[in-house]
Amino acid sequence: MRISFQHANPSAGNESFLLRFDGDGRQNPCLLVDAGRGVALESLLNDDDRLVAICLTHAHLDHYAELARAHREGVPIFMSPATASILDDVLSVAGVEYDVRTTEAVSGAITPLKDWVEIADGIELAPVPAGHVPGAVGFLVRVAQGNGYQQLLATGDFTCRRAAGYPGFDADEIGNVDVLFLTGTTNTNFESSLTEGLGLALERASSGSPTLVTTSGTVGVQMAYLLAGLGKTFERTVPIRVVGQVAKLYEALGYDCSAVETVPEFQSTRSCLGPGTITIAGPEIPCDRSSGRLFGELRTNANACVIQLVGSGKEPAHTGACTIHHFELINHPSRETLASVHDSIEPVHTVITHCHGGAHDTFNDLSSVVWGAGDTAEYTLYDGSHWRLPPWMDGTKLRLPHRRDVQQLAGAAIYDSLSLPAIDRDDDPALSAEGLDVDAIGQRLYQRPVPTGDSAVQTDAQSVNQTHSHTTTSMTTHSNDGTDSSTDDGRPSIGIVRSTGPNLGTDPDPHVQIALADGSLTQAELAAMITERKQAAGGSTDEGTATDASPGPASQEADTGTTAETHATDKATSPGSVIDDTNGAETDTDEMTTGATTGDDPPSEPKSSASTTGESPAADSLTVAVPGLARVLLERSVGETGEHQSIDAAIVAAVDQYVIALLGGDVAGTEPLELSLAVEGSDAAKRVLETVVGADDRFDSVDSLVQTGIVSVLGATENGELAVAGLDAYRQQLRAIVANDAYAFADISAVVEAAILWHYLAE
Repeated sequence: MRISFQHANPSAGNESFLLRFDGDGRQNPCLLVDAGRGVALESLLNDDDRLVAICLTHAHLDHYAELARAHREGVPIFMSPATASILDDVLSVAGVEYDVRTTEAVSGAITPLKDWVEIADGIELAPVPAGHVPGAVGFLVRVAQGNGYQQLLATGDFTCRRAAGYPGFDADEIGNVDVLFLTGTTNTNFESSLTEGLGLALERASSGSPTLVTTSGTVGVQMAYLLAGLGKTFERTVPIRVVGQVAKLYEALGYDCSAVETVPEFQSTRSCLGPGTITIAGPEIPCDRSSGRLFGELRTNANACVIQLVGSGKEPAHTGACTIHHFELINHPSRETLASVHDSIEPVHTVITHCHGGAHDTFNDLSSVVWGAGDTAEYTLYDGSHWRLPPWMDGTKLRLPHRRDVQQLAGAAIYDSLSLPAIDRDDDPALSAEGLDVDAIGQRLYQRPVPTGDSAVQTDAQSVNQTHSHTTTSMTTHSNDGTDSSTDDGRPSIGIVRSTGPNLGTDPDPHVQIALADGSLTQAELAAMITERKQAAGGSTDEGTATDASPGPASQEADTGTTAETHATDKATSPGSVIDDTNGAETDTDEMTTGATTGDDPPSEPKSSASTTGESPAADSLTVAVPGLARVLLERSVGETGEHQSIDAAIVAAVDQYVIALLGGDVAGTEPLELSLAVEGSDAAKRVLETVVGADDRFDSVDSLVQTGIVSVLGATENGELAVAGLDAYRQQLRAIVANDAYAFADISAVVEAAILWHYLAE
């Protein structure tokens, strides 16, 4: 039997292809694998071809968009039982949101598959697990050749990781195949992004913040499953609500996690949100539908947190008074994993799919014959007696190693004795197998070793820098009813000091205030906890304010939250419009970006600023503007008193103490801290000074004139920006102070200036 293939949409997603089997019969049976954008089956099928089945690997838009157009003559559409359970609902939403056409014939053709099925004489197929998203599968195709078989494998989008309990792709359970249709899309950042995003969500919800996670439908189901598992592992009673389409898919797939509540439809957005609650909704960019409505409720709440898990390549939302983060979450294997899978399977031929325009020679390092074509031409793999080389390799027959010739002719008994890998879901979460760094999340949540036990994780505060942590620690968590909770041994659960907090006027976090008042927490202990936590913080990078940092062992992609300048603008103006989402919930794309990365612990006494030494800024630096008076105080502190070894160290020390004072209520922060100088002398002298102020735009008061004179006499350097090593670890706290309307700071530089003046003038 002759075997050939055609790419069905190389100029679009290139994930779809047609297999043709020519057995010298009246018609050639053909099998279509996936039906993404641009698939026009009528242009691929010849008069003597007959479509016998369609295989759908998973329910992402770029794999089902042309399903109705491709379907014909009542042929079955094979997929996993999980995908079959949600496809009608997915197609219904896609019809409204993305103009994807569906028909009753398509609904009637949905055929869940768990074992081998014959689709034509001598041709069988079966699903194999693929990871990627809940219910994703690849397909094995078995073709009878004389007394033996030849096997073809379409991986579809795959990972070797589990996906919400569904098993990942396992090459060892499949064995050798002759032709491997290998999805060539790779990504190295999924595990770090997943750990960062979910760790941050659990951290913020544990601190009492209403937390919204926006993502696509099936990914949202996976996130709920993982967050429920994390809550159980760390004994965190954080309620999780899945909303809208995510809730419908969660219910259709039959999940029943104890911490998860489903809200398929809602009238009031507030019924879906709450302090200390994680709400999961789509689409991934919160501009419309469920996540858009919920974001509209939270965007003016400075205590809220919005985490966008983006896999579509769309621009995330950035504008809002709430804390906004985004993570690139594209679940594909690394290039190393892809090569390992190939080597385990040992194919004769490898056809690269899901590479826009074809892979060309990108994968020629693989040991098999690699086909990277980017057109819809028909290519013969097997001519009925021999495997063929591609036409660009002269198209002659390929001689196999002796062992493959023997295997090919050994008979059906070899294949019949091999069992298929199971595609069923395991409801017991295996978090590490899903790609989560559980230790890193434990280190993020706790400042001391977590409780021992089967599900506990021991942590080391000095290694917390491996995570992308943002907030300082407090002594409380929140249970389902909003009350504070403690562990069984009486030790307060470690929560988070409110950093973005509600508008509390001059009051600090109430939990900290109570602990300081009753003596259970001293200023020194609070200072130590903040110092430890800031050493753990790998600050995200604001464009124009900080440099990229070196990757930590467990984190290679940083989120980019709202900038200080954005917060300042939000205080003065109404929130801007959010970028429209034109892609939406069920898409999957090859596009990837590499975000800024986290760095190592800042030194206790940083080296001098790059701006003063001429060296490149340090990886953990943050660039701030330091005006003249503050600058001269710093320089005298370093150069004459010897209190600190560098200007950087002096700034970091001042900011450290000022943040503690704000949280403890010792500093109001309600008006800018300035040096006020009494000018004693005659009325004539005062009038002269006032005349100078009125005539010179550089001065807005006699005080500013006098301060300028002092700065000039003391010989301070010019006003300007400093890249302060070690300060980046305080980024989240500084952002939060700027974002909180209770404080009178326009940007991070204003907070740093106030910290310097307070440190040197108020003590």
